[in-house]
Amino acid sequence: MATAHIKVVAQADTFMRIARARPLSAIGELVWNSLDADAEEVVVYFDRDQMGLKGIIVEDNGLGMTPTEAQEYFGKLGGSWKRPGARTKKHQRVLHGNQGQGRYKSLSIGRSVTWKLFFEDGNGISEFTVEILSTDPSQVRISDAQPSKHTATGCIVQIRDPHKQFKNLEGNESAQELTELLAIYLADYPDVKVVFAEKQLEVTNAIQKQFKLRVPDVMLPSGERAPESELRVLEWRHVDRRSLFICDARGFAVQQVSTKFQLKKHSFSAYLTSPYLDQLEQENRLALTDLDPLAELIIHVSKDTIKEHYEGEDKKEAARLIQEWKAAKIYPYEDAPKTTIEEAERKVFEIVAVKIHTAYTELTAAPKVAKALQLELLRHAIETGPNHLRDLLSKVIELPKREQDDLSKLLEETTLSSIIGAAKIVTDRLKFLRGLYQIVYEYEKHGRIKERRQLHRILAINPWIFGEEFMVSTDDRDLTAVLRAHKKHLDDDIVIDVPVKHIDQSTGIVDLMLSRLLRRHRADEVEHLVVELKRPGVDVGADEITQITKYASSIESDGRFAMRDGIVWHFWVISDKLDSYGAYEVKKDSTGRGLVRDTPTAKIYVKTWRQLIEECKARYQFIQEKLNFTANDEHAMRYLRKEHAALLDGVVVESDHSEAELLVGAVGDPAEN
Repeated sequence: MATAHIKVVAQADTFMRIARARPLSAIGELVWNSLDADAEEVVVYFDRDQMGLKGIIVEDNGLGMTPTEAQEYFGKLGGSWKRPGARTKKHQRVLHGNQGQGRYKSLSIGRSVTWKLFFEDGNGISEFTVEILSTDPSQVRISDAQPSKHTATGCIVQIRDPHKQFKNLEGNESAQELTELLAIYLADYPDVKVVFAEKQLEVTNAIQKQFKLRVPDVMLPSGERAPESELRVLEWRHVDRRSLFICDARGFAVQQVSTKFQLKKHSFSAYLTSPYLDQLEQENRLALTDLDPLAELIIHVSKDTIKEHYEGEDKKEAARLIQEWKAAKIYPYEDAPKTTIEEAERKVFEIVAVKIHTAYTELTAAPKVAKALQLELLRHAIETGPNHLRDLLSKVIELPKREQDDLSKLLEETTLSSIIGAAKIVTDRLKFLRGLYQIVYEYEKHGRIKERRQLHRILAINPWIFGEEFMVSTDDRDLTAVLRAHKKHLDDDIVIDVPVKHIDQSTGIVDLMLSRLLRRHRADEVEHLVVELKRPGVDVGADEITQITKYASSIESDGRFAMRDGIVWHFWVISDKLDSYGAYEVKKDSTGRGLVRDTPTAKIYVKTWRQLIEECKARYQFIQEKLNFTANDEHAMRYLRKEHAALLDGVVVESDHSEAELLVGAVGDPAEN
């Protein structure tokens, strides 16, 4: 059978960028292509045998594609026929994609992708194949059409020779995430059926309700403005989710936003449609929203809009419950409060009572007499203070007497939620430090973390690792941007009209600049920390020390940085290890801190990640011992991947193998173990 070859013209890095997609995102693109081909049913299944994963297959009963259409569709990158406003040929459903790039995302899963297409040619059903290989994605092989044994049109996509086993891809978590990606479509077209790893994605019965929220237009201090956006919110019945997705102009999810909503009692997926974000998506810049101030502002305001909505709903629900208790005459207070203390006490009672009532659904169905007793006991516990509350806690969680007394004293000065929150911060940071050690020192050769795109971004989100008081002032910017960040500590009349240059007149890009106000002697003392990050495998030596020294000399020699006293600059260069020259330089510092230059206004340090991590752990050692907590490798990496999933794509460490072995030996769904 003859095979035609099509050469798709594009730069190699274009294919590489598209093929770096998350595996689930790649599967989602194939499902979207099936739905855009008028499929009524799409099935995704995993082909495994005793040796492991052989491939992933996506099969649909859509209209397929003719060889002529395939030549057009596969013959170019971008410029898809699926224009905004277009609809499917048969069912007139809204089309999803319009960039003609989704098919290449499959190469993020396996080294070869084959489409077997079945189409109606007037004499029955014919078939042909299209194949793309990761070795040269620009070469597309299309076979001749021939009569088929199939009796209906459709498409079967086979992704073969997988890059790894993808053991967690078949779990409930992946199924739920894919459900969220397709939720708007499946809700609008309930006759469509999608099956993933033998689980039908259920939306209609899973959605409790849906509504829309208006997000106001936003404007930066520079005057750049973005028009108002819209949120479509789906509330789930039995799924514990709080997610935010960026959508295209059609309202279909294209990218999930990393976020944490402190709205535990609510379960929802919110879908943000913004003209400005859609423009970024059309320009293939949506993945860089964290570097776009206007995009960040839109997302921030959207999160606030969701939070304000649910806080308002909670207040309405609390008022409704209290009115219900009053109407049923089980509210334990009869008269109006006479003093401010009584008023505050009653507010505390109402907050606690509503929280308990909403947290334990069985209380809703309790008889009236039981509810009245519960409310009266709660009132009594609050009025009698921490000692009585201590008694209740001892009965519920069986604390020893000494710990009851300790807790009682603590509760006189703080809250139980504050105590729990402080402990969680410490344990989360210890897990972060252990995970950071793994990605820096225990990586696989081809799974090493990238400096700017991954390690840099993770540390910008977690500046506490450099010191509790430090906050990021600027990152991945030149020395002129550093001066602008520093300007608030200078005379108001200073004008920044000439760029800051290295002493050799070159431009230097600073990885991170952090700042903190000191409270030791004078309230206006300021410390700046400039950090130069080196990826694992780059030893710190003469070149790296010279680079950080140039930053110091440029700042010290530029008079605009020294407009008043009380400002000290620290410069760090950090990597996983030092070469012989770097080791020789740090030996000059007898304190072992790696100080290689020390002046009243500038101090230069050479540090390893091991040293920095140990310094951080030392800050938490006492609390760690009291908590009796140790972060093991698997839990640490699981935490790190959960918190920074988008930034750790492709990073592989040694503990991933032991985690995989545990999953293989576990009983039941790997994602649940």
